[in-house]
Amino acid sequence: FVVIENGVNLSLFSSVIPIANKRKQIIMVSRFASMKDQETVIQAMADVNEDAELILVGDGSERKHCEEVTRKLGLTDRVRFLGARSDIPKLVSQSYIGVQSSIWEGFGLTVVELMAAHKPVVATNVNGLKQVVEGAGCLFEVGDSKTLAFHLNKLLKDKSLYTTLADRCYERAKQYDINNMVIRYQEVYEEL
Repeated sequence: FVVIENGVNLSLFSSVIPIANKRKQIIMVSRFASMKDQETVIQAMADVNEDAELILVGDGSERKHCEEVTRKLGLTDRVRFLGARSDIPKLVSQSYIGVQSSIWEGFGLTVVELMAAHKPVVATNVNGLKQVVEGAGCLFEVGDSKTLAFHLNKLLKDKSLYTTLADRCYERAKQYDINNMVIRYQEVYEEL
């Protein structure tokens, strides 16, 4: 077997000019499905600095449940549901921190996109995400909203840590440049 990781067009995410927001935005881009875990991110927001807001991009069967959790926690003014969008690079550029909370993941494509936009990433410690994030961003265990909130608060308050992790994430994203993927496919075909 030959493994060739998925590639991302880094220029789509690294060339968008960020727009400042009143609140620092934490973003998760993912469909609302059982394997994704937006609920843990919403729960973490109860322990996150009130100057930050959560932006959830995507749609799916679990959205109504997550909206209800948001209401029960009294977070409707700090958690926004944007639905399915076609302007992901723009939304990512406006964000401050990227989160990917999944119960399992094949490959962390969204994480690479967040990293390509020079954002620090906090993700669950599961295969598919761990390999991309470990050593660059922060990891937390599935369902552990307290540790997720801890990482988010540190990044919101500590500018030096924020810059260090954003730089590491950006460097890691370069490993998944779509051009590298194309070169690897060419090499494999030539070896055959």
